[in-house]
Amino acid sequence: MNMKKHLEIEDVGTVALTRSRLAKNMILKINHDKTIAVTIPTFGTIKAAKDFINDKKHWIVKQLHIYAEQDKLLGDTNFDIDFEQAQADLYNRLRFLAAKYNFKYNRVTFRCQKTRWGSCSSDNNISLNINLALLPKRLQDYVILHELCHIRHKNHGRSFWHLLDKCTANKAQQLNKELNSHRIRIVK
Repeated sequence: MNMKKHLEIEDVGTVALTRSRLAKNMILKINHDKTIAVTIPTFGTIKAAKDFINDKKHWIVKQLHIYAEQDKLLGDTNFDIDFEQAQADLYNRLRFLAAKYNFKYNRVTFRCQKTRWGSCSSDNNISLNINLALLPKRLQDYVILHELCHIRHKNHGRSFWHLLDKCTANKAQQLNKELNSHRIRIVK
């Protein structure tokens, strides 16, 4: 029962609708290419989907504007990355920051992920997204320090943010906000 339909919504554009028996609620997604998709539960109606989209219209327009501004800033930047060099640079920065702040990690891996800049496992293995190479150095350092702080604090509680603030000269919240304004660009 996979219905596919498109709606034209004023100020938003074309929205692709898909019905899914697995969905329990309406799901709104703006893809990297700025296409908009809504998944409708089995018993959801097209009218309910249209109302849902209209309720979220302000947020959608805001996100599309943010994406457009980022594209304008990035222009025709060539996103080809020398993966070996990017990995070496990020690894060297991780080693430097870990030594500077006395963090001990086990292993580091590099991946090309769609949704995460990095992670720290319960075994203190650090995983970094190779797309970090496209970010300014201060944000690369922020992500690395964020993951290193998870070695001592496995959650995002007060102690974690206090430690991250110490490592970032009290700029953790500011850097986090700046990082959230960047989309992960998929590099192939």
